Amino acid sequence: MLQVKTCSITVSNGTMNVSFHGAAGPATSSNSFSIRHIFVTVSGVEISADGSSQWDEIAPELENKPIQIDLLADDVTAEQRLVEAQVAPGNYSAVRLRVAPESVNANFAPGENMCRSAGVNCAVDWDGAIRSLIFALDGVQKGVHGRDAGAPDVLIASTQISGGLLRILPEAATNVDILFRADLSSAARDGESLVLTPIFGVESSNSQSTGVAADPNK
Repeated sequence: MLQVKTCSITVSNGTMNVSFHGAAGPATSSNSFSIRHIFVTVSGVEISADGSSQWDEIAPELENKPIQIDLLADDVTAEQRLVEAQVAPGNYSAVRLRVAPESVNANFAPGENMCRSAGVNCAVDWDGAIRSLIFALDGVQKGVHGRDAGAPDVLIASTQISGGLLRILPEAATNVDILFRADLSSAARDGESLVLTPIFGVESSNSQSTGVAADPNK
């Protein structure tokens, strides 16, 4: 009897290095005041192939150890690293940033939270005044003093990604830079808070082979 041997092909993962770069200058505002910093605490980063149904969390460690980034970092070339993750190769058309709820405040070491008593997401005026941050997304205000107290998920759609998608290659590193578009975002004072409608962009580049193979158990 003829025996046919079968073999399986293992497709190796790619490495996705996700970093954030601040914007030059303050966000636009309907009130005549300047913003020095906008601190946002990120508790997760998700990617999707279709931008709607299936989302893959690539930074689960941020849930217990979130990272606070400054959307208006002084130096636009300053890199704020978010995560390095092993990702299945393919094309991804959307990125979603999960903003941490106020309850994660207890996870910060003393001095790590730049928002102090204003929560974990805030804005700082040039005079040093700290304002709690309210996100205005899809017509709903979210934040410590927003109509919806839950933390928002900030969607970065394919139209905001350079080339329309992220291409992750097997055994290769893809550098993904998330950019805060201050020129397209809007901010307005609301009492002691700042209402922010943020717009982000994404740029990516592929580099050399990483030599890291996929885990066959995943």
